[in-house]
Amino acid sequence: MTALLRDLTARGLLSVPSPKRPSKPLGKNALYRVLTNPYYAGVIRYKGALHPGAHAPIVEPALFDQVQSLLKARNAHATRHVQHAHHLKGLLHCGTCGSRMLLDFATNPRGTTYAYFVCSGRAAKKTTCTRRAVPVQVAERLVESSYGNITISEAEYRHLAAEVDAAFDKRSAGRDQEFADLTANRARLEAESDKLLAAHFADAIDLATLKRHQDRIRAGLADVNRRLAEHSEHHTGGRAFLHDSLRLLTDAHRAYQYSGDADRRIANQAFYTRLDITDDEQLRPTLAEPFATIFREAHQGGDEGKEAKREHTTSFDVACSRKTLWVDLRSSFSNPRKPLGSLISRVLRGSRARRPRTRGAQIADERGPVRENSRQSQTRLSVSNRAELIAGYADGVPVRELATRFNVHRGTVREIARQAGLAARRPELPDATRQDAAQLYAGGLTLAQVAARLAVSTEAVRSAVIASGGTIRAGGRRRVGA
Repeated sequence: MTALLRDLTARGLLSVPSPKRPSKPLGKNALYRVLTNPYYAGVIRYKGALHPGAHAPIVEPALFDQVQSLLKARNAHATRHVQHAHHLKGLLHCGTCGSRMLLDFATNPRGTTYAYFVCSGRAAKKTTCTRRAVPVQVAERLVESSYGNITISEAEYRHLAAEVDAAFDKRSAGRDQEFADLTANRARLEAESDKLLAAHFADAIDLATLKRHQDRIRAGLADVNRRLAEHSEHHTGGRAFLHDSLRLLTDAHRAYQYSGDADRRIANQAFYTRLDITDDEQLRPTLAEPFATIFREAHQGGDEGKEAKREHTTSFDVACSRKTLWVDLRSSFSNPRKPLGSLISRVLRGSRARRPRTRGAQIADERGPVRENSRQSQTRLSVSNRAELIAGYADGVPVRELATRFNVHRGTVREIARQAGLAARRPELPDATRQDAAQLYAGGLTLAQVAARLAVSTEAVRSAVIASGGTIRAGGRRRVGA
């Protein structure tokens, strides 16, 4: 379209002048309206319908129809997706102008589509940025490598965990009396409330006096409970949260490698506030809290730490001494709580397995009771279990055994293996066994019966039947003990 417009402009194609506007070269939209206007093919449009016109056509109808086909094919070919789901979306920024990088797609003449991250400032012409688009694979590789740079060793974890415990123990020792006073005050207020009720029931005080004192006690108890909850959250919860954050850093790179897209997105939101990609395709990550402070404390002693401090900047200004750093850090997070909490739950603990759902009454017909399928809820695997499952699949452990070991469906095992890039298993039987399996199944035996007779898996029997040109019969209801 651009080349055609340039050629037509060179030939003198201009817009029709008006008293207020002189003639000028056509734009892309104006040219598109010209190419799609049926008037030039001798047809007029009236009330949404096309009618033959009394004027002579400028172009042949066949040529006009051919142009419309080409335009429709081009429009369908170049259709943009409004929404793109990617675990790096929203975090990547242009290292040249600072604009956010957007996910876009380009398709070559052979129909192959490629994904890129492009600078929004350059795309919208809001800046003078001239940086090139970054292939999605390059951006993914850079981000994955960055996790290797922020991972801490087991020795660093033990050292920092000891510092966290020492800081919280020291702060707690100074506030033990405050906690005891709050607890005693709560007990006193509760005892006073009980005495007032007893006095009222004994007709010693009237109802108005009781309500006035009860309101005072209720306000006092609310204040005491709030301060006790803050004390517990700040010390008990804060200590546990920092320990979990430290533990995440010991296995950050490996966990990211074995995580799916959804978990990777959560990890990126929890670990980083933004990710800048420079012109030479280098990543400048900005760590979120508490990881920025943890990483700085773990590497503050050497040149490596100085370089890391320059590369991994943080908006959190540590305005406290090392003795109170860890205690005060919990209340100074710049990191949103939901992504970090979700990351801790998924990576360190995994989702808890739920109890099987309640089953209804047993179903029976003239053939006997019907066996019900197990309806246990899906168990989300932790990163370590996921990695163990992938390793077992790669080593040849049967799918059924892996499904039983990790309490998941066999299809889940295959899907996790597929996401990890492992080739799907195809059960292969010897030619003679394959023929026997196909004949037995064609003779009326079920897949399970054939598998039991030949001492093979049902998947192998199914593959043998299909490979021999047979079809799998529709399943029916199974009786208990069948």
